[in-house]
Amino acid sequence: MVEIVRRIGLILVATLVTITGLWAQTGNSFTERQLRQLNLRSERVAAQIAQTEQLHAAEPNDSLAVVLHELRRQAQTIAQTIARLEAKQQEALTEATAPTETEEQQQEVDELVERLANPFKFAMMRYAIIEREIVAEFDTYRNLYDTARLSLTTYDEATCLADAKSARSAYNKAIEGLLASATVIADRSDHLFTSKSDILKRFADSLSMADDKAYFIEQGNSIEASLMEELRGKCTDPDVAMYPYRKAALMNLEVKITRRLWGAHKADSLVTLMAQIVPSEALFAPLDKPKWAEAKYGEVAIHKQNKYSGVGNIPRIKPPSQGEVYSYVLGNYASLPSINTFRKAAPLYTERRADGRTYVYAGLYPTAKSAQQGLETLRKAGFKQPTLVMWQNGLRRDDFVDRSAQATAPKAAMFRIEIRGANYGLSEAASAVIKEQAPRKELSKFTTEVGAIVYTLGIFTKEAEADALAKAIGAADSTISVRVVKI
Repeated sequence: MVEIVRRIGLILVATLVTITGLWAQTGNSFTERQLRQLNLRSERVAAQIAQTEQLHAAEPNDSLAVVLHELRRQAQTIAQTIARLEAKQQEALTEATAPTETEEQQQEVDELVERLANPFKFAMMRYAIIEREIVAEFDTYRNLYDTARLSLTTYDEATCLADAKSARSAYNKAIEGLLASATVIADRSDHLFTSKSDILKRFADSLSMADDKAYFIEQGNSIEASLMEELRGKCTDPDVAMYPYRKAALMNLEVKITRRLWGAHKADSLVTLMAQIVPSEALFAPLDKPKWAEAKYGEVAIHKQNKYSGVGNIPRIKPPSQGEVYSYVLGNYASLPSINTFRKAAPLYTERRADGRTYVYAGLYPTAKSAQQGLETLRKAGFKQPTLVMWQNGLRRDDFVDRSAQATAPKAAMFRIEIRGANYGLSEAASAVIKEQAPRKELSKFTTEVGAIVYTLGIFTKEAEADALAKAIGAADSTISVRVVKI
């Protein structure tokens, strides 16, 4: 349906261009030639109205409704112009004196402006529809850009290899979509600017706006020559980033034509819109290079069959030149032992270091935390002291300390005795037991929210000791409640 609307619009513009030569004609037969052309134009518009009404009846939609409305308005304008010219022709026959050449030229200019107003308005409406479609594609581009940037952050913060792989997959998918979206924007905007630029220059020629047209062409060339090179190093896609600049340049000529056709009040609203076109550098800022560009991660596992025919087939480790990577050292050797020494673990890597010894590593991880599962796998397989090491920007950090593997000692439990029901003070029997069995334990009391008195006795590191004393206090005074509480 959009293609049908586009074709009808192009027919309108093409028909308009065929009669532009008439506007420049002068002489005594001007009105007669104008009437002949307008009558032909009226017949064409009537045919287009009939065709559009059939299309709209078969498949009603807003785009066809807009076209039909503009065609009917154009037909009305043509009919009014024909009536006015016929009246003018009749008046010329009865008047003794003919209008001066200057007055006739001014009248031609006024009629020219009047005839161009509606076609120009309709053409700009068509391009506004295309611009809205491009803006919708920009929303898609923005969402994909944000997804790619978020995936980089998610990868950097990943605590397990599965999350790192998921983030990398999301990044690659977003970048693929971003490139496709940028291609759509570049193609649609190039078609828009080429077509709209040609139409604006034709209207400028018809209105004798040679200076404005020349300035428009000069400004466009300046943007293409200088700004494109400037944006090339600052944006993910210069063609996409150029869109708002090109749009503003087009609107500059559109404003001048609008001012000529309708006056300053119409042009001022376009100037306001043009001022709101502010390119977003944040949207087009280049994405950081992924740290995983050269890294290949693999979780260590113990297999049923050995993955290597011999130690000579174990590949050399290739840490990434950017970012960090972690692996476990299984041992270092002056000469490599049998492959069976490594208990069918894979993936394995070797590295010959400056001390002349060959180090054998197991697994490759993006973070120290993600490597903890590999540690358990190696210990269960019988490796006694697998040690986690780190490479940073391609160099092994021998000062690296795996603090995440250090176990924190559990906090020792402590206990106390609580005595309830002695609101008027502890009995002599209970006090005697406390004084005899816990002379150095602190005895204190507090009042609960409901006004009850609670006595607390000491801090005990052994629950059995606290239980024994609580039973003794309870046995000495059966009117009170005694219990042991963990604190």
